[in-house]
Amino acid sequence: MLVEDVGCIAPVFVDTMSDAANKAYAALFERLYLLKDGVVMFQGGKGPDGYFLSDVEEWLREHPL
Repeated sequence: MLVEDVGCIAPVFVDTMSDAANKAYAALFERLYLLKDGVVMFQGGKGPDGYFLSDVEEWLREHPL
């Protein structure tokens, strides 16, 4: 749906209602991450008030994948 609606070409991951990713990775705060080949390339600030989509956009402009 995301791919069709907005043309997203990157994989998008969400946690299940069982909260497995949160429990496995201690995701205590909402964060925005960019990964390449399993390596974290960008980690946003702690959310919901400490991260900004503009930071992701700026990083992507400066570091084309």
